[in-house]
Amino acid sequence: MPQFTFIHAADLHLGAPFKGLDEAATGALAPSRGRGNLLAEAGFAALNRLETACLEANAAFLILAGDIYDDKDGVLRARFALRDMFLRLRDAGVRVFIAHGNHDPLRSGPLPVAWPENVTVFGRDVSCECVRRGGVPLALVRGISHASTRETDNLALRFAPGLPEGSDAPSLFAGPPDDLPPDIFQVAVLHCAVGGAGEGHAPYAPCSLSDLTGAGFDYWALGHVHQGGTLCEAPFVVYPGSAQGLHINETGPHGCCVVRVDGKACAVERLPLAPVVWEKLPFAVTESVATIDGLEEALCAALEGRADALNDAQALFCRVILEGATDLDAELRRPGSLQTLLDRLRKGLSAGGGPVRVWIKDIRLATSPVRDFAALADRDDLVGEVVRLAASMAENPEKAATVVDRALAPLYGNAKVKKALAGSEDGPVPPLLAEEAKALLCSLLEGGE
Repeated sequence: MPQFTFIHAADLHLGAPFKGLDEAATGALAPSRGRGNLLAEAGFAALNRLETACLEANAAFLILAGDIYDDKDGVLRARFALRDMFLRLRDAGVRVFIAHGNHDPLRSGPLPVAWPENVTVFGRDVSCECVRRGGVPLALVRGISHASTRETDNLALRFAPGLPEGSDAPSLFAGPPDDLPPDIFQVAVLHCAVGGAGEGHAPYAPCSLSDLTGAGFDYWALGHVHQGGTLCEAPFVVYPGSAQGLHINETGPHGCCVVRVDGKACAVERLPLAPVVWEKLPFAVTESVATIDGLEEALCAALEGRADALNDAQALFCRVILEGATDLDAELRRPGSLQTLLDRLRKGLSAGGGPVRVWIKDIRLATSPVRDFAALADRDDLVGEVVRLAASMAENPEKAATVVDRALAPLYGNAKVKKALAGSEDGPVPPLLAEEAKALLCSLLEGGE
C-alpha cells in the first residue's frame, strides 16, 4: 500500500486586518517607522511558509478547507499570491484542492485570476477526484463548497446521500469506483461547524460528529474553527486552525497539519506557520515587587524572555494580565495608572531601534488588595455582602452573566455604543468583572488603602 504525505490548511483569511490594535500599534509597527510591516504581511508570510511546508514534505496534495480570503471577493493581491504559489506547486507535482467557506463562498462568473490545471475547486455539490503519482492511485478526495455567506444546511449529509440524519450505518457513497483499490485512502473536505463549532464561530454548515465519523472516510479535512483541534482519531476529524491568528482570542501557534499516510493509517503533525503569535500572559505581582517602577522592570524582563522563546515566530502580540494580592492594587487602579505603565513598557521594549519583537496590546488588572477576603465575607455589613456576592458569581458564571447583562443593558442598548462594540474581538467576562468589582468596591469602602 502506498505511503504519501499531504498538507491540510484552512482559514488563511488573506487580506484580513489584525483586530483590536490601537493607533499606537499601527504607528509603531508601520513600515514607515522602519520597524517591519508585520501588520500587513503576516498572512502572506504564513502563505509563503505553507508553500515551503508542501515542498519540504514532498506533499502529494494540499487541501485548503475554506475561508482563504476574508471576504467573498478577496483582495487582488491575495489571488495573485495564490496563483503564483499554485504554479510553483504544479511544477513540483503537488495538486491543490479548494473548498470555499462562509467568508469566501463560490462566486459566479470567471475568476479574476485563473488557477492552473493542478487546482481543483469543489462546487456546490459533492465531487470526487483521484490523486495519482506515477500512475499509482494514492487517495480519493471529495469535497463541497459553500454557495453563500450564510450556509445553514448540513453539508456533511451530502457526502452520504440516502442515509437518514443520525444513522449509524456506513455510507456506500464513500466507497471507491470499481477501477480503484477498495482500500484506497479517502479524504473528505468541508468547511463546517461541528456541534456548534464553539465560542466565536457562527454555526454555518452545522453538523454532528457522528455525521462525519459514520460516513466511511479515513480523514475529514475541516475548516472554520481558528484554534484548531482533533475531534476524533478513528477516523481522523481535524480542524487545522487558522494559518495566522487575527486577534487576542486566537492565541498560541497557528499553522497547518502535515498528514503522513501509510495505507489506511495516518499520523497528523501540527506545523506552526504564523509569524505573529498572540498570547494572554498572566503576571503575578508578588511581594518582591514593592513599587510600580519595580513592576515595570520585572514585566520588561519577563516579556523580553518570552520573546527569546518565540522560535519561528517573528513577534509576540500580547495582553498582560496582572494577578495576585498586592499592596500596589490601589495605585494600579488609579485613573491613568495602567495607561502610563503600558506606554512606558511599549517604549522600553522598542528602545533598541530594531524590529518590534513584543507588542503589548493592553494590560488587564486582576489584582486585589492584600486582604483576608474569607474574613471579610463573614462580616455583617456592605463589605461582607460585596465579597459574598462576588464569590457566588465566581462559582456560578450564569448568575454572573445575568447580573452583568442587567447592569450593562443601558450601555449596550445605546445604538452608537452597540455599533462601536460590534467589531470587538472580545467582550466582558462576567466572573472576571465580578472579581474586579469586588477589589474596587472593597478598596473604596475600606478607605482605599
